[in-house]
Amino acid sequence: MFDAICLLCTKRAKCAGLCSNHYEHLRVSRNPECSVPECLKQSSNRGLCPMHLNRLRLHGSLADPRLSEWDRFWSHVVVGLCWEWCSADNGQTGHGRFTLKGGQPIKAYRWAWESLVGPIPAGLVIDHLCRNPKCVNPDHLEPVTQAENLRRGRLARHQ
Repeated sequence: MFDAICLLCTKRAKCAGLCSNHYEHLRVSRNPECSVPECLKQSSNRGLCPMHLNRLRLHGSLADPRLSEWDRFWSHVVVGLCWEWCSADNGQTGHGRFTLKGGQPIKAYRWAWESLVGPIPAGLVIDHLCRNPKCVNPDHLEPVTQAENLRRGRLARHQ
C-alpha cells in the first residue's frame, strides 16, 4: 500500500526516494547535467544541480518539499515486513526523525502511529514489538508504560 517508487524510474525505492541503482549512481556520479529527469541544470556534486542537492541534504529526498506532509513522510519509507524509515535518525538509538512543515522534529514512528491510529494515550510511550527502531509499521508498535518498555528492552537484550 505504501511501497515507495524510485523518483527516477519505476523500481522500488530503497533510500532517499531512489532505487539502489540510482542512489549508487547519485553517490558516485560526476555527470555534467543533473541526473533528475527533465532537469537540465549543471550538476555541482553527486550528479545533482544545487537545487536538487539542497533538497537531498535538507529533506533527505529529491521530492519537492512543498509536497504534503503525508507524501513527504511516505517518500522516506520502504514497506516490507517492517516499514523501514530510511531517512534521518536521532543518531543515538537509530529511531527515525521526521521534520514537520514548521521545522519541528518528531520521531517517525510517533508520526506514523498518530497519523494512522490516533493519539498516543497520556503517560504511555511507543514500544517497537519488532525491536527495529527504524520501523514505523503500526502493527509492530504498541503503547505501553515507560517501565514496561524498559523491561521488554532488557528482556530482548538478554535473549
